[in-house]
Amino acid sequence: VVAVKLKKMEAEGKIKLYYWKTPQTEEVDFVVQKATKITHLIEVCSNLQDIKQIEKKKRALLKASQHLKCDNLIIINDSVEKEELFRWFNKKAKIKFIPLHKWLNEELDI
Repeated sequence: VVAVKLKKMEAEGKIKLYYWKTPQTEEVDFVVQKATKITHLIEVCSNLQDIKQIEKKKRALLKASQHLKCDNLIIINDSVEKEELFRWFNKKAKIKFIPLHKWLNEELDI
């Protein structure tokens, strides 16, 4: 569902979509670009109860954030809405957790 919404925006010419992956197989599901700027890094995770999996997703977002110079980090999930603050390589980072139903009803601020 997330991919469909983003692909529709891409088809309308609003954004370009990419995927980010390290040689260590850490990945970010969606890298959103508008013009020449990366505007959002988005992970999709249905089960926030799997601590190991969610930590892996957070770490990938933080690494991608540093590499791609993007601070808008999002984890779309089933029902949790919160923000977590991190210290990453002497830089503050914030990851927003957004429930899918809310994300679908919001305009992506690009």
